[in-house]
Amino acid sequence: MRDKTVDILKGFAILLMVMGHFLAAATSHLDGGEPHNGWLVGQWIYSFHMPLFFFLTGYLSVKAPSSLHNFGCKVLRKVQTLLMPGVAFMLIGYWFTGGWEMAWFLKVLFQLTVVFACVRYFVEKYKISMLWELVIHAIVFVVWFVGSHYIKGTWAAEHLWIHNAAVRYPYIVL
Repeated sequence: MRDKTVDILKGFAILLMVMGHFLAAATSHLDGGEPHNGWLVGQWIYSFHMPLFFFLTGYLSVKAPSSLHNFGCKVLRKVQTLLMPGVAFMLIGYWFTGGWEMAWFLKVLFQLTVVFACVRYFVEKYKISMLWELVIHAIVFVVWFVGSHYIKGTWAAEHLWIHNAAVRYPYIVL
């Protein structure tokens, strides 16, 4: 059964995303072509709308039962719902602009959901307490974050947004 509160929050976050991008584009002339960082509404929107998406993803992931079968299905579903649209977006973008860039959000959310699902599968399989689960998440975050600094300047760092995913991992854990 769908949680109406989550649906309302997702709709609110989507509305804020559209509004934030519109305001950034509308004020880009103020800083010589860059989005104007001085606008208060934009700063307010950007302070939490993406973390809200990641938080809701983590909330919904915890509610779903975790088994090896469910883990495989979850990863396959994320390939279908995040990576495949991302590739389509990338191809359309290449057609219009000549660039091969996939939307950062799709790459980051895919990484977050797969890593989070791995940890949740491990936690549920071995019946690990909540305190130790938080310790595991903290270790994953530190390893991911520190590791992302060692690959700066590589193709993976530039195109997969590994550091950006690591920085957002705490939001999905909350």
